[in-house]
Amino acid sequence: NVSTCTGFNSQIVNSNSQIILYRNPNNGSFTIELNADSKIIITNALGQEFMNASFTSGNYNINLNEANGVYFVKVISGNTQTTKRLVINK
Repeated sequence: NVSTCTGFNSQIVNSNSQIILYRNPNNGSFTIELNADSKIIITNALGQEFMNASFTSGNYNINLNEANGVYFVKVISGNTQTTKRLVINK
């Protein structure tokens, strides 16, 4: 059996920590909604860090002025850690 993959969801929700990340894929600009105070770490596949910042709960527009590619958004909130894939395609 073969399952086709036609793209990515425009919204990614993690029900455990109530993290919403949308506009994926994007041109480097995306929104993240946090339900709790969190630390955000964004890396590429090689582990290079592009962002390492702490945020309080709320909505944040983030603009990564980086090259096309796949990035990883790690959200650490309390003792919960979630990593989501982010695609930049300008």
